[in-house]
Amino acid sequence: MPTAAQLFAAGRDPVADAWLMLVELQEEHSGSEILRVARNNADVMHNGNVFYKSSFEIRLPGASDEEPRAGLQASNVTRAAGRRLMLARHPIRVRLIVIDAAAPDAAVIDTNDLLKVGRWSADGMLVDLELKARASHAEPLPFQRTSRHLYPAVWMTR
Repeated sequence: MPTAAQLFAAGRDPVADAWLMLVELQEEHSGSEILRVARNNADVMHNGNVFYKSSFEIRLPGASDEEPRAGLQASNVTRAAGRRLMLARHPIRVRLIVIDAAAPDAAVIDTNDLLKVGRWSADGMLVDLELKARASHAEPLPFQRTSRHLYPAVWMTR
């Protein structure tokens, strides 16, 4: 979560430092190469990783009683994103990172292990992804007895 100071800095007019959106796509359980892109006009370095300049839009979920779904629409001119989706044999993990351009190694927001690709479509120009929560409220829970080891937050301790 952004700190109060970061929210104050982002709300100033004019904004002194830009916040940049970074996206990582990787096939789960495969150890495949991570596709990293930044919404910027130049490549961005974050924690030793290069995020390549790209153009994409994020669609935030609407307010409803259904399972929340967001979306990502990105350029497919290089065909890298579309190729990655077509060759995937496992679910694709999506990580959204927001950084302050003045301090690129510190993430303001990081959705590590929270999102995956749902439905998707691709053509020669665009890739359109549906972003879903990795843990769905419709998924069944594993059939085993609850214990302090498996679910530590359930047990109240003093």
